[in-house]
Amino acid sequence: MKREELIDTYVKVMRAEDKSEGTINEYLKHINEYFSFLDNNDIDYTEAKPKDIKLFRNENPNLSTSTKNGKVSAINSFYTFLVDDMEMMDYNPCSSVKSLKIKNRVEKVPLTKIQIHWLINACKNNRDRAIISMLVNTGLRVHELINITLEDYEYAKSHEGELHIIGKGNKFRIVYIPEITIEYVDEYLIERKDSEYNNLFISNGCKPMDRTCISRTLKTTAKRSGHFSDDEISRIHNHLMRHSFVTNAINNDIPIEVVSSLVGHSNVNTTFSVYLHMDKNKLKENMKNFSI
Repeated sequence: MKREELIDTYVKVMRAEDKSEGTINEYLKHINEYFSFLDNNDIDYTEAKPKDIKLFRNENPNLSTSTKNGKVSAINSFYTFLVDDMEMMDYNPCSSVKSLKIKNRVEKVPLTKIQIHWLINACKNNRDRAIISMLVNTGLRVHELINITLEDYEYAKSHEGELHIIGKGNKFRIVYIPEITIEYVDEYLIERKDSEYNNLFISNGCKPMDRTCISRTLKTTAKRSGHFSDDEISRIHNHLMRHSFVTNAINNDIPIEVVSSLVGHSNVNTTFSVYLHMDKNKLKENMKNFSI
């Protein structure tokens, strides 16, 4: 079977296992990079050794440890497919490649309301402002935002902001777009370029936006605002917007069960343990008159 046909079959199996399109696309990116690495070193993928995977993982030493581990996870998934589903190989060379230990993990500190306003006010165009407002006011994952269509948005606008999302694991949920974000999106749509794609947000080249483009937009906007240090800018990324939505929503007295549903968590504990940073002053106020 040709490599292209093999990858097509791999994608079909991933979808049959209800893997999200975001996960599939991320894995495919790493797998294609891996094939390029093997081709450049005259190595057949069926003959790759654990040392080859380690060399590929560290091909770019400037990558973060979590990104390097993500590359190996993608390769491991593909080899598992070759061994278990296709029965083309007897051995998964990733099985003896241990994940790198993440040292000095930096705590994800959510953006405050004022920091979010700084970002929005520093946007260079209506599209970027609409994107940032959508992320911080709905808790959407970036791949969910990218896949919103014009029809999805028009439906939401005509139904009091009710946006229907097919998220991670192909799970359906409803999120709500606030009026201020609808205003920003409408202003962007007035100047949106014609495109063959019906994605709500499109690039300057009239194609669907990708997560890298949006991440770059966040960082350049933060720098343009003049309110963030270089260290703070380095920590601003797509998922931090979702993180900030969860924390700010809970700090504004929206029940954690409701927030958990809005962001698509099946377990409230995930919302609480991973995302929540309660405002210390609010904690003090809540505990001031507490007694049992």
